[in-house]
Amino acid sequence: YADSNIVGCIAYPDDKLNKEEKEKLMREELKLELGASVKRVIGFRRFHWPVHVPPEAEKKDFFDKLHKLQGQRQLYFVGEAFSSAGVQACIDWIEEFMPWHFPMHNIAPSAK
Repeated sequence: YADSNIVGCIAYPDDKLNKEEKEKLMREELKLELGASVKRVIGFRRFHWPVHVPPEAEKKDFFDKLHKLQGQRQLYFVGEAFSSAGVQACIDWIEEFMPWHFPMHNIAPSAK
């Protein structure tokens, strides 16, 4: 989003790269693809894919509890936390998510 300072990245770099090499690649890619300069990297975290919420957690209202956390401490959950795996599913979710929590960034398909 060109008028905000929010950027989230998912990368699939070689596990043999150290943190500095991964950050360098991420910065270069963001500059090349988006013209973006990275001021600060908050962190890197290895994750296992695909991520699934266990059925026991779903039965205990996992998604309702996650929704209630949206925006607390300026933290928002997007992507595969709520949608199925895959780029298009995540994009579709973001198009629904942004107007709910950031009305000034209304990017819903009807607003395009």
